Amino acid sequence: MTQMKLIPEKKFRVETLGLSATGFWRLKKAGDLPVPIVIGRRNYYTIESIMEWLANKKSKMIPEVIG
Repeated sequence: MTQMKLIPEKKFRVETLGLSATGFWRLKKAGDLPVPIVIGRRNYYTIESIMEWLANKKSKMIPEVIG
């Protein structure tokens, strides 16, 4: 996964506890999610990478999304 730097002007926190992968993808298509997306404090991922992460973890939640 390619690491990306956040643009400080676009940094904000979005709580998405309990958001399913399908719900996450619908939000992405609706344009309600920023790019790039961050999971955690140091790991920067694109939306596609997060979808892959969700599939690999078989998780239905993202602890925090910062973009």
